[in-house]
Amino acid sequence: GGHGFDVKQATCVACHASATSFDIKNGQTGDWDGDAAIEGVQSEVSGCLDRLRTAILAAAPSVPGTAVTWDGSRYFLIGNATTAAGSANTNLLDATADAALLRAMFNFYFVNHDKSKGVHNTTYAVQLLQKSYKELTATEMSPTLR
Repeated sequence: GGHGFDVKQATCVACHASATSFDIKNGQTGDWDGDAAIEGVQSEVSGCLDRLRTAILAAAPSVPGTAVTWDGSRYFLIGNATTAAGSANTNLLDATADAALLRAMFNFYFVNHDKSKGVHNTTYAVQLLQKSYKELTATEMSPTLR
């Protein structure tokens, strides 16, 4: 049949016969999210997403009206385009000064909204998250790079 983006366990068990979930280790030997545990792909990618989200919120400017916040489930929210008094807010994120932050937010959104938690193109997803984290924090997310 055709190709879809829904993860189907029946497809996975063709190669991973003992898989009972999508959170399989898939042969990895490293801890991608830096939590000192080698977990399944989805757990590792979830850990990478958590660490990047924390780094994004820490790196975001805290000028009133520009604060980057997390809605608790899916989206980063970036300040208001107008102030409480209704005038234009000139303190919004600057595309040049905050380029690393904007790239990190995009990469987070890209991986998080795939909804496979790394099952689709694991290497690419982990590399996006790890490189964004390093760009924001100047430290490696994990000594084991994917």
